[in-house]
Amino acid sequence: MAKLLKNSKLEDASVKILKIRQDEIRSKRSLILENYLSGNIILIENFKIPVDLEVFNFTSLPSILPKLDAPRGSALEKKYTLSYKSITKPFTKNAARVIYKDEKKAQELTSVMTLCEEYVCNIFRLIFSLEGRPDSYGTTWRFTNTKKQNYHFDIYSGKCFRAFWNLSSNPRSWGFGYKIEDVFKRYKDRINSFVQKTKEVDFKLTQENFNPFLNSLIEDCPTHIVKYEQYDLWLCDSVKVAHQIIGGDKLAAFTYIFDDNKMPENVYSGLNYVDNISSLIKSIAT
Repeated sequence: MAKLLKNSKLEDASVKILKIRQDEIRSKRSLILENYLSGNIILIENFKIPVDLEVFNFTSLPSILPKLDAPRGSALEKKYTLSYKSITKPFTKNAARVIYKDEKKAQELTSVMTLCEEYVCNIFRLIFSLEGRPDSYGTTWRFTNTKKQNYHFDIYSGKCFRAFWNLSSNPRSWGFGYKIEDVFKRYKDRINSFVQKTKEVDFKLTQENFNPFLNSLIEDCPTHIVKYEQYDLWLCDSVKVAHQIIGGDKLAAFTYIFDDNKMPENVYSGLNYVDNISSLIKSIAT
C-alpha cells in the first residue's frame, strides 16, 4: 500500500490523490476523468497487466549521468540504451539486450514492454473516450536508479496523457502538492510581471516557454511525499501537476499523444493547459 507523508507547511497546495481498485476503472471512469482533468493524481495500487512480469525482475542499472533516462534519445542515451520509445523498434530491441544478453529473453522483454504500453493506452481510451490509436507514443522505460530531481511541471508541445508504473520492489518516492492554479495564486505578482514583459516584446505565451518560468518559481518549494509500491500505477496530468522524483529505480513512464480531433470537447478543453494560459492568467493572477 502506498504511503503518504503530508507536509503541514503546504496549506495552499490542493493536489489530492484518488485511490481506486483496478476492477473499478470502468465503473468509475467519470470520476477518474474529472480528477485527472482537474489536476489530481489517480492511484491504482498493485496494477497488474496480464503478461509475465517476471521479465522485469532484474537489477536496475546504475545512473551514469543524471539525464541518461530522459524521454528524448540522445546519442549518449542510445549508446547505453537505458530508455526506449516504442515507436523506434530497433531502439526497443537494443534496450532489451542491455538487460538480457540472451536473445530469447531480450525478445521476451521487448514483447512485454510493447504489450504493457498498449494495455495502459487502452485504459486511457476507455476513461477519456478516445478514438483510434495515438498519433505518437513517448513512453520511456527507466531501468536506472534515479535520485532527487527538481520539483517541476512537465513540458510538452502537444496535449498528452501520462501515467507512471513502478516496476521495482523498492518504493518510488514522489514529491507533489501544487497544481498549476496553486502556483498562479501563490506567485501572482511575479507571474503578472512576467506576462507584462512578454506583452512588451510581443512574445506569445505557450506552455513550452511558460512552464520553465513556473518551474523556476517552485523548485525550492516544500512537497508532500508519496511512496509508491511495486506495480502501483498513477495517472496525472504532469503538465499541470508539479512533481519531484525523490528516489526510485525501475519505472515505466507512459505518454500518449492523440490527435485533437480524436478527443471529446470536454477532454480537449481540460487537458494540460496549452490553450488556456490567457484565461488562467486573467482569472487567477490578476
